Amino acid sequence: GVIAAAGKGTRAYPRTTFIPKLLFQVEGKSILNHNIDLLAKKLKVEKIYILVGHLKEQMISEVEKIKLQGLKVAIETVPWTTKGLASDVASLEEKINEPFFLILGDEFYYKTNHETLLRTIQKYPDLYGSIGVLKTSVLSRIRKNYSVELDGERIKNLVEKPVDPPNELLGLGTYFFTPQYFHFFKKTPPSAKSGIIEITDVIDRMAKETGKVYATLINCNYFNINSM
Repeated sequence: GVIAAAGKGTRAYPRTTFIPKLLFQVEGKSILNHNIDLLAKKLKVEKIYILVGHLKEQMISEVEKIKLQGLKVAIETVPWTTKGLASDVASLEEKINEPFFLILGDEFYYKTNHETLLRTIQKYPDLYGSIGVLKTSVLSRIRKNYSVELDGERIKNLVEKPVDPPNELLGLGTYFFTPQYFHFFKKTPPSAKSGIIEITDVIDRMAKETGKVYATLINCNYFNINSM
């Protein structure tokens, strides 16, 4: 498992000037702790890499506390690249040689059935990846994130921050990848808009070239912690 936990959380300023978003508390636990629980208990991962950057000392301290809880999972913090999420994940190539889950650390899933991702992996054993999606009639949420166009469960196209969403599917920050991710990262050019390689562009390329990237419908209460 990989948790992206390095960003500055600028949309939740001023609080994130001194507290990382992942240390915001929900029901007495940090969001980081909830996402570690999700990976360990629902998705059965055996090792978790946590990408850290902004206020990393606080993040590392929280990880050390979580390690004392007795979870049967190894946890290791690794520094971010400052070149965006896709590059941060790609920096783990020498550490990861098997399929892995990625969760954006500032997303909180309440009463979720993330374990349904395991069924997708069993159903499509030759898949290259899967993306968690949530059905919502609130299209403004999709406009802030991304959506996917599907052929059955197969992803045909990723649509970043769509002005006119193609459907009611909200793309979540929950992903499953095989190590082929690293190959497609190297093939993906930087975005003309941001100047960095965007993870949505990597996934879009993988989906179009292989036809083996699938959507997994997740049922949960979903919160993107992007404001006070």
